[in-house]
Amino acid sequence: MPVRWPARNSCTTNVQSSPADRPSYTCGFAKFRKKLRFDLFFFGILPSHCALPVIVARQISSQNKQPKKMGNIPTLYEWAGDMQTFETLFTQFYAKVLKDDLLADVFKNMSPEHVKHVAHFVAEVFGGDKLYTTEDQGTHAKMIGKHIGKMLTEEMRQRWVHLLLQTADEVGLKSDPEFRSAFVGYIEWGTRLAVINAQLTENPMDTNEPMPKWGWGETRGHIFHKKQKMRKLKLQMRISVDGYVAGPNGEEDWDLKSDEKLWQLIDELPDSSDTLLLGRKWPRTSSPILKDLRPTAPKLLSPRKW
Repeated sequence: MPVRWPARNSCTTNVQSSPADRPSYTCGFAKFRKKLRFDLFFFGILPSHCALPVIVARQISSQNKQPKKMGNIPTLYEWAGDMQTFETLFTQFYAKVLKDDLLADVFKNMSPEHVKHVAHFVAEVFGGDKLYTTEDQGTHAKMIGKHIGKMLTEEMRQRWVHLLLQTADEVGLKSDPEFRSAFVGYIEWGTRLAVINAQLTENPMDTNEPMPKWGWGETRGHIFHKKQKMRKLKLQMRISVDGYVAGPNGEEDWDLKSDEKLWQLIDELPDSSDTLLLGRKWPRTSSPILKDLRPTAPKLLSPRKW
């Protein structure tokens, strides 16, 4: 991850990132500190002659934050209709499944509530009411768990997709190219994951993983949320307290091997944590992850004072 630190008199810092994710830094370190509310700022400040700068990383919490809508663009759920649309679709679909020679044995013991749960799950993924996670008390991990050990095959997956798309036409689900491409994209994504998980003996999904979010063309599965959170964290690791300037190869000090440790570290932080200092001086802690997470000194250009 290339790092570039602001000089004393520079008004802005040009961060090499996308315009949507580029943080704006005001003139001077005092304004920058005030802007980001460094609650733990005075932990581990290093003297100016020390070769290892302090790197400040803010915890980015995605909890209770709803994605912003762009203009008046409806969600897939709103475009499809309402909850009755999804319940009708999956009620007729599973009636077909139970009569299918290839899939009947797989679903013959499903609970009476399964049809409603799947309808609520897909509706919530498409931006509808959160009935699956509230009324049904479900999670993404719980839905994944239903496929563990089922030993589903590619032939079964293709039959499942075929019957669902056939039912979608029969019940009059919206058939415009934009909606159907997004709908089919989700079905393909979800069923291929189901086949992979069906070969496992244990659920690989953490119970705290968020629900997938699906829109007009983008993938919003649990891997997306993890990468998005890590990317936002790294965008904040761009300030050296003692004023040193990192060299062009500074990204070598934060290679991909550090991501998993950083991700585990974020999970350990309480919700009240706002900042964390990664440097030579550390707060007293019993966390084994904190003890291992010590960045090496980056290659430096000539030192620069604030």
